[in-house]
Amino acid sequence: MCIRDRSITVEFYFMLLFDSKTKKNNDKEKRSERCATIFRTIVIVILLTAAAILGYFAYFVSHQYEDQLQESTFNSVAEQFEAYVLENLSEKISALTSVAAVVSMVCPYSSNWPNCSVPYISYENITDPLMKGNNMRALTFGVVLDPQQQEQFESFAYQFYDDSNHGDIGIKDFGTGIWAENITTNEIYHDLGEYFVGDRNIMVPILEVGDLPINRRSIMFNLYSEKIRARSIDQVLECYDNTMKTTGCTSITEVIHLVQDQNFIPAAHILHPIVPLYTTSSTTTTSSTSSNMTLVSGILLSIFHWDDVFTSAIPEYVSDLDVVLADENSAAYSFR
Repeated sequence: MCIRDRSITVEFYFMLLFDSKTKKNNDKEKRSERCATIFRTIVIVILLTAAAILGYFAYFVSHQYEDQLQESTFNSVAEQFEAYVLENLSEKISALTSVAAVVSMVCPYSSNWPNCSVPYISYENITDPLMKGNNMRALTFGVVLDPQQQEQFESFAYQFYDDSNHGDIGIKDFGTGIWAENITTNEIYHDLGEYFVGDRNIMVPILEVGDLPINRRSIMFNLYSEKIRARSIDQVLECYDNTMKTTGCTSITEVIHLVQDQNFIPAAHILHPIVPLYTTSSTTTTSSTSSNMTLVSGILLSIFHWDDVFTSAIPEYVSDLDVVLADENSAAYSFR
């Protein structure tokens, strides 16, 4: 009986020992699983954190690169734009220089002035190709007059138009003659050389203009009757009279409204002096006072719309680019 009980006790002991080992093993497995779970969680968190950091870094780098690319692209477009505009203005000045030389050869002596003209068909054949190739609205020839020469010059001009088969140009409601426009009422009137907006007592009527069909309205307009144009003419005359050189005596106006345009389109004039090849002091153009004497006999103008220049300056692959044109004396004009 005792042996049996001892057997049972031993068996029970071994059963308890086995259960204890099994429980310990299960506890170890659970702890291992918890450790593995915690480890996996930590790894996942680390990976997610690393991914977030790398993603932010990649975004930051790509954003910086994109900003740099945009800035570089904008600067490139702006540089191309500026270079084209400056080159185009330079080409306009070269065209003016060439035509001024032609006019000087047609009327080489100061005694030929102010009654100087280039045969109209020849003038158009010279100027029209230059206009088309340089984004010009017109290439215009004006004569510098003493007001005392007005009547004689008007007779000469209209005889010239008749002889050129253009007898219908330069005619206004008041009749024929040099004209100006009242900036308040927009009334066109016969300018008799009694009122001056510049520094000199002179008149500068337009005698000839390229592409006559679209620019005929400007014929015989007194350029010196409008302040902005008069200011640029004064700059040209003063430059030449001080330096005795036509080179470097070109002037560009602020934004203006062309008299041949019905609606306002921002435009400008580039002005260049015309000087006879042979000048004598007795035939220099002078106003009523000797202080206003000038050796310049004519003014050549490149007339253009800024829109035409900007359109050609913007590369074809660029869109939605705003260009703001302004100067210190005029309102800003936005072009897209």
